[in-house]
Amino acid sequence: MKQKYKYHWLNKNGFMQIDFAFAVLIFFLFFITISGLYNSEISNQKKILEISELEITARDICEIIIKTSGVPMDWENDINSIKMIGLKNIENNSLNVNKVNKFNNTYYSNFIQNTLPKEFIYYITITNLKDNLVKGNIGYEPKTNSKIGVFNCYSNYGGNKVRVGVKVWK
Repeated sequence: MKQKYKYHWLNKNGFMQIDFAFAVLIFFLFFITISGLYNSEISNQKKILEISELEITARDICEIIIKTSGVPMDWENDINSIKMIGLKNIENNSLNVNKVNKFNNTYYSNFIQNTLPKEFIYYITITNLKDNLVKGNIGYEPKTNSKIGVFNCYSNYGGNKVRVGVKVWK
């Protein structure tokens, strides 16, 4: 009569059977692979969401700059009164020369403290497309290892087409 063992995966000498050990090994390898792939996918999704948030913020700021004259509308006369930056000239739908000049000659902290979300760092440029000369910039260039959101929008300035570029980073 065959002796019944307490554990069916053990042979009569108390060692694991080869086929059972092989099945357990395959299961653990499969489990480790799947969990590693899952963690990698979750990490990638977080990066994509972060960059999307930065790009949306850059787009919103870019559009506010070229489509509004700011709050108050004459903020260039008193930089301490600024609540929202805008460079639009109301009369002719281009960038206002006085506002761009004030933008160029203002400290970055004045704009951040009063107008832009503080959890990000910004770099804003105004570049003439005809000769590719920078007409204005404010902020800090992103570090090379940063996640960056970039958006460009276009307007007229002094009779020329210009690109307003906004880079947002953490």
